[in-house]
Amino acid sequence: MTADELRPLLRSSATRPITVHADGKAYPISHPEFAFLTGAGGTLIILHRDDNGFELLDVPLIARVEVHGNGVASSGQ
Repeated sequence: MTADELRPLLRSSATRPITVHADGKAYPISHPEFAFLTGAGGTLIILHRDDNGFELLDVPLIARVEVHGNGVASSGQ
């Protein structure tokens, strides 16, 4: 997946939560306030909703993104 593919999906998470899949794990993003791309777009930072933790993901290693609420899923390599 690329940052250009990921940006619109992150913006849409305000109305439709998404789940990012990377390294065999699932990372839910319920709102765009909980996820940020670095300036160059190489890293996705996902903030935990329930604590002060966070995840750092290499964007090229994201296998797919599920968009919830309308049954559409977007995949990318």
